[in-house]
Amino acid sequence: MPDPLQTLDAVDAWCLAALEVAGCTPGAPLRWPVLGTVSADGMAMARTVVLRGFSPQTRVAEIWTDRRTPKIAELRQDPRCTLVFFDAYAQVQIRAYGAARVETQGSDWEAAFARISPGDLLNYATRMPPGSVLSEPEASADPGMARENFARILVSIDQMDVLKLVPRPGWRARLDWRPGYGHSWCVR
Repeated sequence: MPDPLQTLDAVDAWCLAALEVAGCTPGAPLRWPVLGTVSADGMAMARTVVLRGFSPQTRVAEIWTDRRTPKIAELRQDPRCTLVFFDAYAQVQIRAYGAARVETQGSDWEAAFARISPGDLLNYATRMPPGSVLSEPEASADPGMARENFARILVSIDQMDVLKLVPRPGWRARLDWRPGYGHSWCVR
């Protein structure tokens, strides 16, 4: 079967549509990207996050987290970050580059907080910050702390590197929406 992503416009449209679906569909192939940041001491940091929303018009990805996590301090120090997505079925990797901003209040933050399921609310309700060392697994949470700890990360994506692994030999495209740049095919 021929690859339907034979033009740069088709690659652009596919990526934006697939990310939009992933942002609102549990179980979607691109739902769980890896977020890369840089720590204060220059160490490359990476962790899996959940894509909670994506706007194809603005190319903004939404991630929810606990404001006490190291990634929040890292993004406040240097907002540049990378999101790496992989669709195992389509055999497509997307590396999305952009700048993040952290929200801990406001009407959009309130709307996001209202969408958290009761089970997921406990993710933001631990007494100690994520990553804290404990002598035994933490057994309790204070649901009242969830509101205080909840944060949204909004990543404004201005570039993507898209790699199609199969059918062989595959292809690579660079999507670049920055002024003065454009989309291009690249050596795989």
